[in-house]
Amino acid sequence: MGTVESAEYIIDLKKPELSIQFPTENSIIENIYEFKGTALDPKTSSGSGIERLELTVTNGDFYLTNDPENPLSTTPALLNIIHTGDNWTHKLVTDTLPSGHYTIEARLYDKLGNESQEMVNFMIGKPIFTTLTLDTDKSKILQKDTISITGKLRYFPASQDIDLSGLPILLNITDPDGIQQPPQILHTDAYGNYAPTDIDSFHKAGSYSLQTAFMGQDFFVEAHTKTSHVFVGQSAGYAMLVQGRVSNNEGMEAYNKSLNRIYRTLLDREFTAQDIIYFNYNAEQEGVDARPSKTNIQNHLGKIQTYLNEVAAPFYLLMLDHGSYERFMLGEEEISPQELNAWLTELEAGLNPAALAQPRIIILGACFSGSFISELSKPGRIIISSAAEDEYSYKGLHEADGIRSGEYFIDSLFRFLGKGLNIKTAFTQATQATEHFTHHRSLSANAQNRFNDSAVQHPLLDDNGDAKGSNTFYLNQDEGKYAETVILGAGADYDVSFDGNPAEIQAINDTLFLSSTDTEGPLWLTVNDMRKVEKALIEIRKPADIASLTQRPNATGQSILMLEKRFLSPNLDTNRYEVTYKEFIEPGRYDIFYYVQDATTYKNDPVTGQVIYAGDISTAWQGVVYKNKVNNNPPNLFNLTSPKDNAEIPSFALFDWESSVDPDGNKLTYTLLISDMEDFSSPVYQQTLLDISATIVTDAAQLQDGKNYYWQVWAVDAFGAKMESQIHQFTINNPSVPPGGLSPSIEGDFNLNSSVTLTPVHNVQQTTQDGKQLFVAPAGEYQASFTNGIGETQTIPVTLQSDVVTQVNLWAGQATASFNFSDLSLTIPLIRIDMPHPHWFAADFVYTGTGFVLRNVNPVKPNNILSYVPLDLADINLVSIVKILDRPGLPLYRLGLSLLPESSSDFHFEITMLEPIALQ
Repeated sequence: MGTVESAEYIIDLKKPELSIQFPTENSIIENIYEFKGTALDPKTSSGSGIERLELTVTNGDFYLTNDPENPLSTTPALLNIIHTGDNWTHKLVTDTLPSGHYTIEARLYDKLGNESQEMVNFMIGKPIFTTLTLDTDKSKILQKDTISITGKLRYFPASQDIDLSGLPILLNITDPDGIQQPPQILHTDAYGNYAPTDIDSFHKAGSYSLQTAFMGQDFFVEAHTKTSHVFVGQSAGYAMLVQGRVSNNEGMEAYNKSLNRIYRTLLDREFTAQDIIYFNYNAEQEGVDARPSKTNIQNHLGKIQTYLNEVAAPFYLLMLDHGSYERFMLGEEEISPQELNAWLTELEAGLNPAALAQPRIIILGACFSGSFISELSKPGRIIISSAAEDEYSYKGLHEADGIRSGEYFIDSLFRFLGKGLNIKTAFTQATQATEHFTHHRSLSANAQNRFNDSAVQHPLLDDNGDAKGSNTFYLNQDEGKYAETVILGAGADYDVSFDGNPAEIQAINDTLFLSSTDTEGPLWLTVNDMRKVEKALIEIRKPADIASLTQRPNATGQSILMLEKRFLSPNLDTNRYEVTYKEFIEPGRYDIFYYVQDATTYKNDPVTGQVIYAGDISTAWQGVVYKNKVNNNPPNLFNLTSPKDNAEIPSFALFDWESSVDPDGNKLTYTLLISDMEDFSSPVYQQTLLDISATIVTDAAQLQDGKNYYWQVWAVDAFGAKMESQIHQFTINNPSVPPGGLSPSIEGDFNLNSSVTLTPVHNVQQTTQDGKQLFVAPAGEYQASFTNGIGETQTIPVTLQSDVVTQVNLWAGQATASFNFSDLSLTIPLIRIDMPHPHWFAADFVYTGTGFVLRNVNPVKPNNILSYVPLDLADINLVSIVKILDRPGLPLYRLGLSLLPESSSDFHFEITMLEPIALQ
């Protein structure tokens, strides 16, 4: 009988598993100490087991070796490998490899000869961080129109001289349906600019997204722009203009002027005459369809409904003239908020879904127009009133033809809308101009109103359906978001250098400080093009004219500022329009309003010679002249507190100083000046008429990185007596911010030590900004682990964005700030509360004799704060103040805040006081 023999055969046809985990493909590494990865061929998966791993690394000229004496060789060399389980590592024998491109190639063999290969390309050297910009000439266009784009690739640090010619820039466009079009490739010139390019890819109605990207090359790190949006519409929109009237016909010419300007603005923004329904009592004028009446308005809203259902687009209803509480005057008729809401509701009820999705913008230019908001407020509507429900509105300046504009705010609003600004931005700028124009400066240091300012007219906007108009957009997190997405009509965004623009002011004279005996002073302005100016004018509000801001007209009459007007003469030697005003007689503050009238839009009837159109009026600029009085004392001396002298600070920074006190009890304002010369002969930036002793300077100041500057503050009383602070200097330092910065916002007892860990791990650069640490790494998603000065560790998810410093607040629920304490009153320049969302504000804490209360709460949103949810602070109260750490000269206090009624919880934050406080 034969012998039976058995044998075991391993059939292994599967390649072993190999990976190179570090370095990664196309990574840039400044210093490298090891290579690592995984290698496995498990028998449990019918594998025969690992035989060997071969590893070579070359830069094309040399190979890495295992010899510390000769770490580079011209002949290939296999590197030593350390196996630990399924992981492998090679430790380099040198840490000084030449810069350049490298390739690491690994080959893994199992015991039956199956082979796997892996190859990774990487670079050794210092990464060059980049940023990329994208600019479009239009934010809103009609279908099949084109836009022009341009942008610039920059690198940091910029001390190197690198030719950027020919680098590829990818343009990605996503249509309204979310479909991404094939990328277009643009190229940079030697300075990183990619040339203006016309894009004609906009064939659908809706919002297109545009983004450019540089994918990196050699040592340049990749960069992406933020997404830009271009709205494409089938129609610029529809509009209904309504002129009102009171029984005595007061102001008809003024309102007629404003409405005709608005009509022309609509045409300039590509509205068609057929899409504008214009009701005016002078029906013979261009564009007017009929005389206004309630019946006409209601009936023609039916036409608008038909237009909207045929081609969906925004609808603007503008009503301009006199008003009273919950009444818009229409000759013998009146329109109530209830009636207007009923008409609009009927309009909306008949709209198809596409039309209903478009915004309806109702703009009311009349006294007490804010009284309409609560009734008209509704999702899908943007309601704008020129004044609050209990305020009069003001006509404009007394123009060269003797006719004022009917509404200073409405004129300003459409001037900004006509430049292509979104509704929120245009409203904000027009509101600021109006509040300066109606500023009721008081000699008392204690004058306040419910808006925390000295203006007597406050425009309001509601776009979230909460029936509450907002004057600013800090207290309500939703207000203004919808308006920010809406742009009037279509067309090019405003470019100040464009030759076709009307005359605009470029600069005015600095603030003048006159002695008690001076009676005259030079006033001047410069413009973009003197050839475009028909007339240059100023209007002067004297100290005694403040009475015109407090006199009440009748129930429907509109307020008028009775200001003295003067013409300025052109001076071709100085390229300015100038006048020497010789009637500064009364002590006090003179507000000077500068404006010019455009000559290119000034039209006469060719037959009669009469003025048809008096020309565009520029945005008014405000200047100030102070005339002192006899025996007026200057404010008391005060000190600068932050930034410290010789500090290095980022271009976004808080400037803080002590409050001054006026010995005569006059109201004080502050002026911040920044100059690149110590004598301040030519300041590069300034903020004037500041009511509190702190302000934030943003990138708008255009302070240059690495440059040294000087700063000073003036405390100025109502008669121009001023006290100048000492001069401090600082240097702008934005080191390597573009890749994405992480700045922990901790002070006091929570000072961060020198370590931070970002997972996934990258080469993290560390620097200091104004005494605070900044960690810089490539943009991306991280888990950031921090250790504070008392040994506590916290891990927070962080998204680093290109060219942005991300601030994180550790130990949520606590915040810190420093301030000076004087006379039981203190100002906190910047506070953050993190429960349940980040909230920032500045406020005064005042001791009343029985406890501390919050005064002058001003919400703040710093530009470099990404996560921000505004908080309604109307009911915030300081409920407790407790000393928790008694350090000599630097005690730490915990302040408890009650945020009722929104929450029943009391929050707290911790404050370091620079001077001791005697608590009651």
